[in-house]
Amino acid sequence: MNQKDLFIFLVSFKNLWRHKRRTIINIIGIAISVMMITFFLGYYRGTYQTNLFEAVINLSVGHIQIHSKSFQSPTLGSDNIDFSLKNDDIIKDYQPILSEVSNASGNKLSAISVKLKNFGFISNGKEKFPVMVVGVLPQLEKNFSPVPNSIVQGKFIDVPGEGIVIGENLAKLFDFKVGDLAYVYSTTVDGQPNLVILPIIGISKTKYTEFDKLTVFLHLDDAKSLFNTEGVNEIIVKLKKTSFSKDVSKTLKEKLKEFKVEDWEETEVIKVFKEGTEGDAVMYTIIFGIILLIALSTIMSTMYVSVYERTREIGTLRAIGWSKGEVFKLFLFESINIGVIGSLIGVFLGGFLSLILYFFPISFEAYGKVMAELSVMKIASDPRIYDFIISFIIGVFGTYVGGVFPSLIASKMIITEALRVRG
Repeated sequence: MNQKDLFIFLVSFKNLWRHKRRTIINIIGIAISVMMITFFLGYYRGTYQTNLFEAVINLSVGHIQIHSKSFQSPTLGSDNIDFSLKNDDIIKDYQPILSEVSNASGNKLSAISVKLKNFGFISNGKEKFPVMVVGVLPQLEKNFSPVPNSIVQGKFIDVPGEGIVIGENLAKLFDFKVGDLAYVYSTTVDGQPNLVILPIIGISKTKYTEFDKLTVFLHLDDAKSLFNTEGVNEIIVKLKKTSFSKDVSKTLKEKLKEFKVEDWEETEVIKVFKEGTEGDAVMYTIIFGIILLIALSTIMSTMYVSVYERTREIGTLRAIGWSKGEVFKLFLFESINIGVIGSLIGVFLGGFLSLILYFFPISFEAYGKVMAELSVMKIASDPRIYDFIISFIIGVFGTYVGGVFPSLIASKMIITEALRVRG
């Protein structure tokens, strides 16, 4: 910036406070727009990219899954692939894998679980309902899953043959109570139908109603008897932070080349989940675009008004020797100054609101059964430093774009016509 441009810049900054009311209105408009953008970015990430996916990870998916090479993830409602349990899916000697996971994860490891799972049915002897039958080792599951800590009646499984644990919604469907006998049907690894009859030992109530309705837990040894096999078909690793999953999964893929190692984002459940949220992503992208459009239109309209209110001033500047280019720079610098001030205020306000929602998320649990049915259990925010940078850049750039055309109009005014205007 040369000396003349620096002089124009200082004049433009001084002009802001000569027209305090107009400047304050402009700054407020830009600050509100930038605040909305800053808050929106943190809200979207916190509610959808963090809170929603973290809930699925903590509930069942984990951060890393280990299977046999032939395994295909069982998902209720899928009809294109045969998801029945097969011999090739079984990992018989899984203890060495647990040791490898522990060594590769180090202090990043939070919990680990082994499961033997397959589609099946539960019945009260008269009616039956499709469920996912999951065999677990209680000592591992108690550290891994929220289910053992969500028992509302009875208790969680401790030893083989003791019974099964079902969700509250499934219990209501059959009017099951603790102590009632349940018939659990499935197929063996050879494709033969099989049945175990066990009492209901516990009823759980998590925050996830569909999970409570569609999942039956039993001891791993009982699952082995039901499916007529040894071993497990799923090893799930939970880490202390989701951000650790890429590095740990990469290490495990190198060490366990004979197995299928999947990062949480590679699992079928998360892929299906992401497809389900694509509509929301489109909607929020549209909302984000509308916010930007409002910001630009607000800036342009206020700058246009500023030009027309200062027509006589523009004529005076041109009459005393200011060139068209200098008048253009004056108004453009003014708009940029307003943009910087408004964007800083907007980033601060948006960041403040995001931090409030980060530390005090809004839970739906307190608003009754209907709200509790929602898959998103709370509205949260997860602000990042680059949210503030992006919002600030958008605010300043938007002000620049919004100020270009009014500045061009100001620079092209005819001196004699501008001086005739009273003001």
